[in-house]
Amino acid sequence: ADYGFIALATIFQTYLSFFISSGIDSGFSRFYFKYYKKPKLTNALFSTTIIAMLSMAVVALLIFNVTGDFIFKQFFADDVFKFSDYGNIIFINSLFTLIYTIYAQFYRDRENIRSFTLLALSYFVFVTAGSLMGLFYMGGARGVLSGRTAGTLLTAVIFMIAFYSKNRFYFKWSYAKEMYFFGYPMLFYGLLSTSFESIDRFLINHYESLSRVGEYNLAIVVVSVIGIIINSLNSALGPSILRNLSDAYEKSGNRITSVYRLMLGATLIFSTLCIALAAPVIHLLINQSYQGSIIYIPALAMAFVFRVYYIFYSNPLFFNYKTGSLPVINLISVVIGLLTGIVFIKLWGMAGVCAAVFSIKATQALMAYIFIKKAGFYQSNHYNFKSLNRLFILLSIIVTAIMIIQEVSGDSNSLINLIPFILTASYLTRLYFKGYFEVEAKSINVSSAS
Repeated sequence: ADYGFIALATIFQTYLSFFISSGIDSGFSRFYFKYYKKPKLTNALFSTTIIAMLSMAVVALLIFNVTGDFIFKQFFADDVFKFSDYGNIIFINSLFTLIYTIYAQFYRDRENIRSFTLLALSYFVFVTAGSLMGLFYMGGARGVLSGRTAGTLLTAVIFMIAFYSKNRFYFKWSYAKEMYFFGYPMLFYGLLSTSFESIDRFLINHYESLSRVGEYNLAIVVVSVIGIIINSLNSALGPSILRNLSDAYEKSGNRITSVYRLMLGATLIFSTLCIALAAPVIHLLINQSYQGSIIYIPALAMAFVFRVYYIFYSNPLFFNYKTGSLPVINLISVVIGLLTGIVFIKLWGMAGVCAAVFSIKATQALMAYIFIKKAGFYQSNHYNFKSLNRLFILLSIIVTAIMIIQEVSGDSNSLINLIPFILTASYLTRLYFKGYFEVEAKSINVSSAS
């Protein structure tokens, strides 16, 4: 149950962070560069951001101390998870994690590598040490949360003392107002995005148990590696996509398709590799009681692939300044995910949750596709990767069969999880030798040179 408890605490901390920041953190990133040539003004902007967050935190804390237990009761089925018992610890962690994030942005934007590195190392050391000490002296999830909070608090306080020993406290209402009005729309989008990512654990906690949340969350942690890889690929290749979207239709088509092929092919091979390696790693490192999470990894890994399709179809929306469509896409996806989740979990239990995650991520990609078609942004020569689409469909069928076999038999046989990886590696190798990926290297070189 400890894994499940920590999973729910992390979700609540994410929601809480949006209320405390109210979008001011996004505003700081944007307006820093308005004043970056004048260090005194950027220091004033930074100080205003910190004081504004602390002020919002006081208001939020007063509200949640009155309403916290009622809110927890609506969202968290397990009576163990109460605001009166754990809310203040999570609140403090949320606040000072936000302050740490603002410091990281400040040093990054100022290109102060020394301070940025020192901050990151301090945070890592203090949070890790705090978590271990909390686990050793207090035990269980409460110990981990308390230790993590102490480490975060210590990091933030040390750097606040260092900053304010050289700079005076400064609050300028015009700066706070400017950042707030810029960042406030991100609050709604952030809440929707968090709901989109966490609706599965809410459903499990409501219809199953806290220990089941922990078991499932372990599977989510494993497949989140795929998300990290997708984000890294998008960070590396995204600029070349946006540059090529500026070019003429005929000129840019092959370049964009080639980058998309590379991203989708890499995602498929890493996703199936994750499926292949997850079982032996979990058997080796994780407690026996959480071995059941292996069953859900293949389906969840395939669901993550839809993230790449969503990036492909949402790029024209970003390029054409139609980002107002994104909250609508997420809202529709959350509603469909909630409805399918309730139905599927009643029909198939935990396997139904995986089916719901698959449907919610597929809906997000599909809605982005519908929006660009409707807006007239869809260009067919940008999406010429039918061979990889067929491979993805085949893999989805295979992992569904694997999950059904393992669910029915109750045996998370790791050998059967090798099948998707072997198939993907063989198919991509065949495409490579047919020249399918030759354009990619040329495309990236052309993009870099331009």
